[in-house]
Amino acid sequence: MANDEEQKEKRVYTREKVRALCRFELDGEVHSGFLLNLSARGLFLQTRLRLPAGTELELKIRDLGDQPIEVLARVVHRAGSHRATASVETGGMGFEILNAPEALYKLLYDLEGP
Repeated sequence: MANDEEQKEKRVYTREKVRALCRFELDGEVHSGFLLNLSARGLFLQTRLRLPAGTELELKIRDLGDQPIEVLARVVHRAGSHRATASVETGGMGFEILNAPEALYKLLYDLEGP
């Protein structure tokens, strides 16, 4: 069993809960999912597609502003849904953000509020 020190949050930046459509292309085929949380360094994308860690993608985040926000990100982990909720929920993938426009950081600033 992990001690309290091991269970502490390891993220440097707070993840903001969001719900936005996200699209990406892989091998000439367009895929989509829902962005569930976002920080300056990472995000979680709910999708049925499972890619190996290390896969880099250009993600187009929609519904969070006037224009889609394009982010270059790398898969760092995959998460499946719990078997009790698998019929109504999908898992997804956690991404590390490699490159993002200023619009992403402005959005995060606005989400954090005063």
